[in-house]
Amino acid sequence: DCAAAGNVVLNEIQYNAPVDADPGDWVELYNRTSVGLNLGGWTIRDASERHLFTFPTDTWIDSGGYLVLCSDVAAFVSLHPTVQSPLGNLGFSLSGGGESIELLDASGLQVDSVAFGDSAPWPEEADGKGATLALKNPSLENSQATHWSASPAGGTPGSRNDVYETLDTDCNEVAAPILRGDCDADGTITIVDPVRLLLANFSHATVPCRSACDANGDGKTGSVSDSIYLLRYLFLSGPRPVSPFPGCGAQTLSTDSELGCAAPPTFCRQP
Repeated sequence: DCAAAGNVVLNEIQYNAPVDADPGDWVELYNRTSVGLNLGGWTIRDASERHLFTFPTDTWIDSGGYLVLCSDVAAFVSLHPTVQSPLGNLGFSLSGGGESIELLDASGLQVDSVAFGDSAPWPEEADGKGATLALKNPSLENSQATHWSASPAGGTPGSRNDVYETLDTDCNEVAAPILRGDCDADGTITIVDPVRLLLANFSHATVPCRSACDANGDGKTGSVSDSIYLLRYLFLSGPRPVSPFPGCGAQTLSTDSELGCAAPPTFCRQP
């Protein structure tokens, strides 16, 4: 039942508020990682390809923090004035009859997604009756309807869900964020990184974070390809490393766990 992936998760959703207390549609994100993450360039969208919102540059979410995205910021603030820095306007609203929401990183890779309904097994109180859809624990797999509950009186945007449940199993082991290309895990990308990888591949040296070394995103780091890729980026205006870049972010490639990251960066520097 634990979440398979997604260091940033869709945690609470208002999709059909009652007319007499309508803050507009909103979605809350939660950062499961131990560091703040820069979501600049990420996107969120619903089932329509035309409904797409791109996060502004340097949009940060704290470790264990929340970020609320609103269809109408003014309407949202009028009902939830204590929520800090809601982001919007999204430019679209969610369907009142059920919807799919997808969160993508700056490279277009899916970080999280939810497809919810307005009838059982999904909580029906969220469909125009004043409640929100609230995840019972951000470490749960949020694609399953039974992991959501109705949060009454407009929910708890920007704070822990009032339907929160402690888990019997440990779902809190989340892959640490990385900076793609940062082989030496110092929080920056310099010539040291491709050299460090070459030494690790051909001189029995080590790198603290193999998954970060996969600069071109092909799932392999044992040849010269990633070192050449980084050198071209640094000195020949070549393509930049794949996401997460230029800030730290979730390990989203399917091969990241196989490559491993024994010592990820302890902090992320703003680009």
